[in-house]
Amino acid sequence: MEIRVIDEKSGNPFRYFDNEEYNLGFPRSYEDIGNVKAVMSGLLEQLGLQRDIHCLEIGAGHNPNPSQSLSQLGASVITLDADWESERHSDIPYERLIKLKKEFGKDLVIPRLGGRNGDVKCYMGDVAFLREPRSPLKNKEFEFVYFWGSMDYNGICSSVEDSSAPRNYGVEIKHEDRILRPIPAVKKDGKIISVAGHFCGHKYENVKSIGYHNMNLAELGLYWALASGRDPKVLGFFTQSPQSIIERKGIELDGDTEEVLCKNLLERSVQTKYYSRFDKDEYYAKLKEAQDRLDTPNRQRLENLGMIDAVFVGY
Repeated sequence: MEIRVIDEKSGNPFRYFDNEEYNLGFPRSYEDIGNVKAVMSGLLEQLGLQRDIHCLEIGAGHNPNPSQSLSQLGASVITLDADWESERHSDIPYERLIKLKKEFGKDLVIPRLGGRNGDVKCYMGDVAFLREPRSPLKNKEFEFVYFWGSMDYNGICSSVEDSSAPRNYGVEIKHEDRILRPIPAVKKDGKIISVAGHFCGHKYENVKSIGYHNMNLAELGLYWALASGRDPKVLGFFTQSPQSIIERKGIELDGDTEEVLCKNLLERSVQTKYYSRFDKDEYYAKLKEAQDRLDTPNRQRLENLGMIDAVFVGY
């Protein structure tokens, strides 16, 4: 498995825009669809994907910019979201949502077409049931599957992995089902990516909180690569280098800052038993196994990552 690290000097598309206020630069929030479209264009290029591809967004919520950007670039886009509150979904008419809830009840966890936003098809349902026999998406495959900030709980919206809507109907879903279920839907040579929550308003209060955020994204990528049952070709990170973060925020490179921004993520996690959302004993054993398999160049690529903007895996 190749490990790729793309920072601001080597083509990271998650960039700052001149018309953003400085205090939005950390975190960055892309409210202008023109900015998101520019990022998406660069992202597809870096991932080696064409524009006329099939895409699935998981946890779309009420932010249409990522899906609309891809659609305007020429992609065929489907969005999926499990939260059934009408005020969260401007793309699914209130009357349609009420009808779906009345007709299907708890079976609404199985994806159902709720509405459209231009050419984008908007489905209601939980990703854990993406491949369920009754799902209209069960045989669909995509070159690009993405979570645009939807893996991070930000105090406003729940994350994909913590969505409570099915639980309110008495449907319990295992954590790993939501994480691993979309993997079979990724086409050969396709990519699955999780974009950081700081593109949706999630805030990091200090450098140590960046460390927590980095590990959440890194462990997700490693879990996709190691526990999916598929052979990963590449595990990649889009990052802002330590120097970029230090200069932008005026941070001094002391011991704590260097620990968070510069130390090898695998080694740091294994050594410190950093908080993991996955089963700890099994997860750390796999991390240690992955660490032992890495050759020196790949170990070095996991050092000096700075702040992770997104993690992806290609199969």
